[in-house]
Amino acid sequence: MRIEVFCISKTNKESRHEAISHIGGKNADGSRWKISEKDAIKGIETGKWNFYVAGDGQTC
Repeated sequence: MRIEVFCISKTNKESRHEAISHIGGKNADGSRWKISEKDAIKGIETGKWNFYVAGDGQTC
């Protein structure tokens, strides 16, 4: 499943170098979702999820 990421949470918001702790986005119905970095990595490794971000008309 290809999923767009709209936001991240970091362990320390003030530091540019701190690790991401969670990622989040919106479901098709407009509700929001948020999962831990650990769960996101597990989903990628098992082929369950394929995350991407979009900006300036580009996806990464």
